[in-house]
Amino acid sequence: MAEVALSLVLLIGAGLLVRSYGRIQNASPGFNPKNVLSFRLSLPNSKYKGPAVTNFYKQLSQNIGTLPGVESVGTSYSLPMSSVALAWGPITIEGYVPKNSADFIMSNERFVSPGYFSAMGVPLVQGRLFDERDVKDSQQTVIVNENLAQRFWPNQDPIGKRLERGDQEPWRTVVGVVRDTKEFTVDKEPPISIYHPHEQFPIGTMFLVVRSSSDASTLTSSIMKEIRSLDPELPAFEFTTMDQRLSDSLARRRFSTFLLGVFALVALLLAAIGIYGVMAYSVTQRTQEIGIRMALGAQPRKIMMMVVRHSLLLVVVGIVIGLSGAFALTRVMSSLLYGVSATDALTFAAPLLSRTSCRAS
Repeated sequence: MAEVALSLVLLIGAGLLVRSYGRIQNASPGFNPKNVLSFRLSLPNSKYKGPAVTNFYKQLSQNIGTLPGVESVGTSYSLPMSSVALAWGPITIEGYVPKNSADFIMSNERFVSPGYFSAMGVPLVQGRLFDERDVKDSQQTVIVNENLAQRFWPNQDPIGKRLERGDQEPWRTVVGVVRDTKEFTVDKEPPISIYHPHEQFPIGTMFLVVRSSSDASTLTSSIMKEIRSLDPELPAFEFTTMDQRLSDSLARRRFSTFLLGVFALVALLLAAIGIYGVMAYSVTQRTQEIGIRMALGAQPRKIMMMVVRHSLLLVVVGIVIGLSGAFALTRVMSSLLYGVSATDALTFAAPLLSRTSCRAS
């Protein structure tokens, strides 16, 4: 009974995690990772300052854009599923009054080039993307994600609204709204995000993303040649496809799901062996009794049903205990689930079928 109960708890827990992992794999991260290569550059302050920074990245992006198979190139200070996934900063929304004067709004900030959104496959929802109008000495502009627009301007047109970084910088006008993108993992809700044009914030350390018509990882050597042609001493690092970054973000969940699944299968095997062993021992102990029953005319089928009823009693009691334990377990692990209820009927029913198979064996 203990083996049946334990294996049932582990099977249900593993089943929920497996179904949850399947839902996560099919969930949209908000961008298209297929055929996208990403890498990072860090320009030394001694050689690159102000306009020289943005000019370098513009020239490098143009050079990479001429490589065979390259469809678009963009730059960003931070990148989803990367070592620099978030850059937090306080913002002030024009016309928004917090309930508490001590409250302040923290937003994820990204500093991107005009080609970033097409290279990452982030859809434009409303307004426009950055272009040649968004330079250093022009109007200060931003693009926001859907989450921010819906939170602060519900049932309103966000285009033309204004916000500022902190409370002392100039007001920046919203010119576009883009789809929400997941940051660390796809099972976490996206934060409110603001995109600034890189031209207005010449940051030296940036990610570059390159979208290709085929396998983007084959472009690494060609990209390195283009970098060396502009600056032979400049190192590039973190060459990784966005597919790989997305896969790596799920590594911990994938491992825990695999580990619990292995434990559940081992428990199921032990339960099956345990049931068989107990019943074999019971039948051996009752050999004389069974012989007398058959000598008195008992049918073999009835003898078998007598043994099965005994095993069924053990299994039913174990299932009752196991279901109680499983309901308690799923309450604890509900925060680990994505797109699956903690009391998912299909997941709870599947192990019960395996218990029936064990009993029949």
